[in-house]
Amino acid sequence: MRGCSGSIGCLALLALVLVGLDEVLDSPLRVLLAVVGLFGLWLAWTSGAAMARRSARPKLTARPDVLQPGQTVTVGYDSSVPTHIRLICRESTRRPAGNGREVTDTHDWVVEDVAGARQGELEMTIPTDAMHSFATRHHEILWVVEAQAENGPRGTRGPAGRVELTVLPVPYTP
Repeated sequence: MRGCSGSIGCLALLALVLVGLDEVLDSPLRVLLAVVGLFGLWLAWTSGAAMARRSARPKLTARPDVLQPGQTVTVGYDSSVPTHIRLICRESTRRPAGNGREVTDTHDWVVEDVAGARQGELEMTIPTDAMHSFATRHHEILWVVEAQAENGPRGTRGPAGRVELTVLPVPYTP
């Protein structure tokens, strides 16, 4: 689809140039070409904006991604803008809401919160008394590392990158 929209944009710009140079003499054809040209400009603008949003999403890696409470995970991040990185324990519960619908309640416990640069590595530790990851039909504990761009459009936070971690239970020792 990107190649198609780029070709249409190029054709539309060519049509605008032809209209501007008076190479095309028929008035209705000029109007049609102007409309196609404006559509091409709009298509180029929206495609460029979508590409900019995708490139602003921070890229994350976590090593190891399977660990136990008390262990440390090394988080690598790379972004085009400064990022905000958090280690989160996310608990979700699902319950019936009537009429065959379900409602999901989610609560985040932010374990570590770090303002990072554009790229680098940092270490985050799962607390020793942390609950392990698990999922059932109605209840889930999920560990995630999220990185969010600091400078989103109009002063808001930008797109977020996310890596899920698996926290294993600690073996019982009497």
